[in-house]
Amino acid sequence: LGSAEAEENLGMSYYLGRGVRQDLKKALYWFRRAKAHGVKRAEGFVVIIEKRLSERRKTRGRKL
Repeated sequence: LGSAEAEENLGMSYYLGRGVRQDLKKALYWFRRAKAHGVKRAEGFVVIIEKRLSERRKTRGRKL
């Protein structure tokens, strides 16, 4: 595996919580790195995670 594929795999692991505790912020970090290194599929995950994190922030704001 090249480093870009490894970055994508780390992103997926954090996204799914596979072998590590699920963490969308860490997943986003690794998917962004993979995207920057040319992994096309990572771009879709960046969009999905950014949307989910944005929705969480909005929901937390309403609860206060």
